[in-house]
Amino acid sequence: MSQALHILDQVSVVAFAAIALMAALGDWSRFIIPNRLSLAVVGVWAFHALLLVLQGQSPLIILWSILIALAVFLVGFGLFAARLLGGGDVKFLAAATLWAAPDYVIPFIVIVTVSGALLGLAFLIPGLGHSPQEIAPADGAPATDEAKSTVVTAGRLGRKMPYGLAIAVGCVAVSLHLLNGLWTGG
Repeated sequence: MSQALHILDQVSVVAFAAIALMAALGDWSRFIIPNRLSLAVVGVWAFHALLLVLQGQSPLIILWSILIALAVFLVGFGLFAARLLGGGDVKFLAAATLWAAPDYVIPFIVIVTVSGALLGLAFLIPGLGHSPQEIAPADGAPATDEAKSTVVTAGRLGRKMPYGLAIAVGCVAVSLHLLNGLWTGG
């Protein structure tokens, strides 16, 4: 019975990573992380949590995971209100945090933050991601080079970024951490 629980746990961890990659792909292509993917992360985590309890883990770890994820959601909501993160990013990040907490939550947040910073820097490279629209003057005359430069620069610094990619990097790191523990018995 223990071996079957172990295998089911491995499957749940791999499913989490797969869902995270689907969310990253959706965010990259459409700037949307569907709620169903965040709910799937929570649902698979609930199954994972049940398996942990059946294997002898303390239910307190589950409670701490939920509390930490709630704290991440509240901070994320503040970032959403400040227009620094999208709503889908906040929900997905909070759902993914369930998997990391409590023993791996700090590395998870650091990995997501560093990945997000690198993604932001990459989006400053011309031609990467979605390009801003050029705006012609109101009178219909072509935009001057100076006007084009201002619009492109402002657009690059203020454009959307698929932060789901950075969150997915953190999710894969958590999955590898969990699988390593499952494979080594730790």
